[in-house]
Amino acid sequence: MLQEKKLNISFLILNKEQFENDSALFEIEKLNPSLIILAGFFFKIPENIIDKVSHKNIKIHPSFLPAYGGKG
Repeated sequence: MLQEKKLNISFLILNKEQFENDSALFEIEKLNPSLIILAGFFFKIPENIIDKVSHKNIKIHPSFLPAYGGKG
């Protein structure tokens, strides 16, 4: 987990294991963000997190869809 402030923008970098063991939700709630940007996410975010933050999240994808979506 990395939390740092540059240009008054707080951010977290979380790994997949943190989403699997619920520590990601704890860290997100602790930071209390007004906006969450999911950049390059390739796995499904657990429902317990979506239930808490769906109103403040934006997902961007690193490739053109649907042509280059990969498996699934």
